[in-house]
Amino acid sequence: MIPTATESALALSELGRALVNLLFPPLCVVCRQGLCEDEEEICRTCRNRFTELPLPACRRCAAPLPPQPDPYHPEPCRHCPPAPVHFDAAGAALLYDGAAADALCAYKFRFRRRLARVFVPPMIDAVERLWTEVSFTAVVPVPLHRARQRWREFNQSELLAQGLCEARHLSLVADAVVRVKRTPPQSRYGSHARRRSNIAGAFRVENARPLEGGCILIVDDIMTSGATVNELARVLKEAGAGKVFVLTAARAVGHRPA
Repeated sequence: MIPTATESALALSELGRALVNLLFPPLCVVCRQGLCEDEEEICRTCRNRFTELPLPACRRCAAPLPPQPDPYHPEPCRHCPPAPVHFDAAGAALLYDGAAADALCAYKFRFRRRLARVFVPPMIDAVERLWTEVSFTAVVPVPLHRARQRWREFNQSELLAQGLCEARHLSLVADAVVRVKRTPPQSRYGSHARRRSNIAGAFRVENARPLEGGCILIVDDIMTSGATVNELARVLKEAGAGKVFVLTAARAVGHRPA
């Protein structure tokens, strides 16, 4: 039987991929060692070195805290964004450290978009651990400015949100908010005040209907100062959102700002 043009193209694509892998074996983005056939972007050893965000943690900003009676500390901690805080609670899947930090940097700055599939499962676990009784009406990824998205070719927060929504059967609302201000990366600024000033006025709601009266989950890759998600939460609530929660793949505290 003569193969169709589509079948021939697929066979050539598979052959080309095998040849590339033979000449340039895929390496782990963290340790730079060769990957096994069933591994993608990161080896099993490095993936197992990810640290789940330890408890107790601040209920408001997800920062790890010293031991206390309530594992989710209800009061503001020293890592919380300065008042006013516009989101109601925050959680994170991982501690931004070691292998997780290296993998997130590869995802965000080295355009390894397939790493989204590595971070979605622990984010799903975090939602189930933190907010089992919360019914989210919409999931809003932190938007990129159109110029930065053209340069990166994908929105890392939106890919995480897509995976989460598919797994949890949630409603992804990626077009409700746009980023109208092309800000320098937050990682250039160390203080809460500088980060808050940098991100002020960066977002505009384009479609308020899916937000009105709802319980919204903001999704981002990394939370450091909380300034970005706080500004986004502010405009969501001004547009009529009832409650706003924040979920990130990782929480950075006191080092390696992102």
